[in-house]
Amino acid sequence: MMKKFISILLVLTTFVFAQNQKINIDRSVSFIRYTGSHFFHGWTGQSNTINGQISIDFNNPSNSVVNISIPIISFDSGNDNRDSNMLFVTDEDKYPNLSFSSTDILAIDQSDYKVNGLLNFHGIEIEITVPVKVSIDSNLIEFNSTFKVNLNDYNIERPKLLLKPISELIEVELFIKGTI
Repeated sequence: MMKKFISILLVLTTFVFAQNQKINIDRSVSFIRYTGSHFFHGWTGQSNTINGQISIDFNNPSNSVVNISIPIISFDSGNDNRDSNMLFVTDEDKYPNLSFSSTDILAIDQSDYKVNGLLNFHGIEIEITVPVKVSIDSNLIEFNSTFKVNLNDYNIERPKLLLKPISELIEVELFIKGTI
């Protein structure tokens, strides 16, 4: 009887761990941050409103799924004038969300991954590759990534200060913490 119980337990354990594990995003600490620059100064805006789903298949990362969406209006740079200008140039009224949907996930090693997917920003969808570092401690999981987005690729008219536009490259930092 004990052997049968252990056999059933092993089969069930294998089945459970072979499936995608849904990640419950901790929205109190997760964020997406952008940093822009101009020859006079740089600035950072941040949103803690990350919606969507992440599910991980640890045995076969290519079966994992990342679908996240961030309301453009949720970004805060600490400067109301700058934020309202950002909403204007990104046409937030027409394109209220920034979203990313994975198309393929490749494990480089136990903690480094390349996530290919479609970034939809300003009504334009472009395939990008995002490096992601994953840390797991018991049932806690963290995702860290830094990558650049070219505003010209998304037809964003760059604001000008003293007749000189801001840099076309915006650095994006993503931190998601969750539980498995």
